[in-house]
Order: sequence, then C-alpha cells, then structure tokens
Amino acid sequence: MGDQIGDLEKVLIEDCGHWTQQEKPHALSRVLVDWLERRFPA
Repeated sequence: MGDQIGDLEKVLIEDCGHWTQQEKPHALSRVLVDWLERRFPA
C-alpha cells in the first residue's frame, strides 16, 4: 500500500489484535489525535 500512498504512516500498537478500538482505545486515540493535529493544524 505504501507504493500507492506516498505519505502513508504505519503505527504498531503492541499487544493488540484486530479490535484496536476496544482492546487499546487510549493508545489508538493518542495515535489518531496526533495524526489529526499534524495533518490539520489549528
């Protein structure tokens, strides 16, 4: 997928399966908020 999306970012959340939003909600939120703040600065 990185070949087709030039600014693709990959993040590994340790000890988590496929239900990241339920298994590690705080870690996922930190990743998403960080990305949003960098992508769309206020």
